[in-house]
Parts: sequence; structure tokens; C-alpha cells
Amino acid sequence: MSDRVARYLERRADLESWPLECRRTDGVSQVVVIPAYAESEYLDVTLDSLETGDDRRLRQTLVIVVANNPPPNEADPTAFADNQATLGLLRCRARSGAIRLGIVDASTHGRALPPGEGAGLARKIGLDHGAAILLANGAPAGCLCCLDADSPVAPPYLQSASEHIRRHGWGAIVGFEHPLPDAPEEAKAILDYELYLRYHAIALQRAGSPYGVYAIGSTIACTAEAYAAVSGMNRRRAGEDFYFLQELIKTGVVYPLPDTLVFPSARVSRRTPFGTGRAIEAALATSQFQEAYHPEVYRVLAQWLTLATESRKRRPKSVLAEADAIHPALKPFLEGLQFERNMTRLHANAASDTVFRQQFHRWFDGLKTLRLIHALRDAGLANVSAPQAARALLKEAGESARDSVDNLETRRELNNALERWWREHARPCGVAAAPRG
Repeated sequence: MSDRVARYLERRADLESWPLECRRTDGVSQVVVIPAYAESEYLDVTLDSLETGDDRRLRQTLVIVVANNPPPNEADPTAFADNQATLGLLRCRARSGAIRLGIVDASTHGRALPPGEGAGLARKIGLDHGAAILLANGAPAGCLCCLDADSPVAPPYLQSASEHIRRHGWGAIVGFEHPLPDAPEEAKAILDYELYLRYHAIALQRAGSPYGVYAIGSTIACTAEAYAAVSGMNRRRAGEDFYFLQELIKTGVVYPLPDTLVFPSARVSRRTPFGTGRAIEAALATSQFQEAYHPEVYRVLAQWLTLATESRKRRPKSVLAEADAIHPALKPFLEGLQFERNMTRLHANAASDTVFRQQFHRWFDGLKTLRLIHALRDAGLANVSAPQAARALLKEAGESARDSVDNLETRRELNNALERWWREHARPCGVAAAPRG
């Protein structure tokens, strides 16, 4: 396995263009990577949260902060100045703080990210350095944690992540909770966004999809071996977390980590075209709060996954005919994916039903699943309010969800109920662990 990490670092990593400033890396068996873009206001709080906990685990953990911005012709001058201040503060803290700090300067002129790059590359730079350190220390199964500069953690975070990865291997997804502001409309917007995230992940799990996780960059952890197996972090400016998780799920198993929390910031932000910050901004600007996909969408998905994963010895044309009976939008969607040709190929390469199911789920991955959901939405299964969707899901799952006015108290109750369901019932997510539809 260590050979895989070494090959990845040789072929796909660039450790020279953005060198790591670090006094010592001996004894490190866990690495936390934090990209920072104009985050001086928030970073200290996040670093402080990591310093609480077991002293032994702290000594074995290196936190790598990647201060990054675009090249001068694209960089915001205020953000650039903030990054320079951040680098100075980090260097002071590295000399005197309780936590072991590594610093990557991807901000200063000559070291800035290339044009068009952003969060994905910043994460990749830090994670590549982390994988190299774990390999050098004989710990390729050690834990690489993704975090954000404005996302403090609960005190057991380092210990919980390390122990969870040691016990299960491969990957983990940490629980989350956005801090709520005092302003009622902002709190409502955040709670609706949380409802959507939790509802979507749970509904995917109940439909039989192996991709039933919420994609929040600051909640992901994996081994260095898993990181290398999926060719590292992708370089997307946004959505890098979704695609990275998808690859982890295709190649291994991602386990829910229920006994600690990350507290992602819910501030308004335009740094990415989607995500928490943009969702909150849109809700406050238009009073149109985050909606969720119609519950019927997931019932169609469940029927389709059952049909598809049990179709190994059937002609693809007959499967398409049955798909048409499930929902009229399903057959044309599958034809657009060249379903018959791809199923013929999967049938030819599958020696057993188990292998066929795994190959099918690698083909019909998280992105195709989301595209199907959007096709069903556009075909008439319109989005519903997040509280309405959450309430319907809880009732379908046999959980209590009282009908009431959609106020802040109701939203808190629904979020707590969904989080409780996830903690008690969520399955590991992985193609190898996928259910039989």
C-alpha cells in the first residue's frame, strides 16, 4: 500500500512549487489540511479548537494551512493583504503554539495559484504534503483530515478521527452543525439548508444508493492510501468535495463518524458558485429559502436501482421498457447515457451478480444519480420546501414529525430528528458495501 502512495506522489504531486514550512515532521501520524483565503478573522478560532484534547494526539498531529489566492491580475487586493497577515500570524504561532503547524505560502507573488485555480488545488497542495509526511513516517494508513479555516471542531475531533480511521480504514464523514446567528431570517435560511443536506443524504441511503453522504469539504477524512488510490484531490474551484467523496465511495467504504462535530461557517459568501454561503445569500436576498427534491424523486430512484441491479441476465432493451413504466422521464434519460451499450459492456465483464452490482454503481455514480434527480424534477416532480420534505421523510421512516407551522422551533426539531436518524441508522457508503436495491 505504501508503494501506491509513493507512486502517486511521484506522478501527481508537486511539492516543490509550494514548499512546506515546518520545523519538525517526525512522529506525525495524522495531518489536518486547512486552505485559507482571506481567513485571518476566523482561522485562530479554528486552530484553538484543534488544540483542545489529548496532548499525545496533538503531538502526533500536524496542521497544514495553505494560504492561497489567484495571481496578481486576478487577486482581490484586500484578500491578498489578509493572506499576508495570516502568514505572519501563522509563523508566530508555529513558534509558540501548542499545535504543530505547517505553512504553505500559495499567496505571495510568484507562489500564487495559477489562473483559474481555487479551493480544489489549495486542498490538494496541503493533502499532497500530508500524504508525503505520513509515508515518510511509515504511516500510510494514517489519517488525512480536510477542514476549512472558518470551521471549528468539537474537542474530541482529532482523537475521534484518528481512532475511527484506525478502526475502519479508508474514509470517514464527520457530523456537522452550522452555528445559528441571532437574526431570525438568517437562522431560518441556515436551518433550511441543513434540512436539505441531511434529507438528501438520508433519502439517497433509503433509496439504496451507495452515494448517500452529504458533501461538505470540512467533514471529510481518509487514509493516505485511500487518497492516493483515488489520484488525490481534484483541482475543481468548487464541488471538489463532492467529486472526491464520489471517488472514495467507488474504491472503498466511507463510514459515518458520529461522535464528534465540525461547525462550518454559515456566513454569506460568493467565493464559490454554490454551497452554504451562496445558499444563505440567495435566501436572504430573495426570501426564497432552500428547497429540497420532491420525495417521489427518491421513490423513483429506489425502483430504478432495484430494477437495474437485478438485471444482470436480462436484455438491456427489456430493462429500458420496464424503466419507462417506472416514470416516463426515466427511459429517455437512460438513453441519453447510452444505457444499452453500457449495460452490454457491464454484463460481459461481470462474473457474478455481486461484481455486476458493483460495476453498475461505479457507472451509475453520484453525478449520474444527481442528474437523474434533476431530470425527474424538470419533468414535473417539482421541489418542495425543506421542512415539508424532511417531515415526509421522517414519517416514511417511522419517526415522529409533528405537523406544525414552519417556524424556527419546528426547523430545529426536524434537524435534530434527521441528525438522530443519521447517527443511529446511517450505513457505510461504498460501492463494495452497496445494498441490493
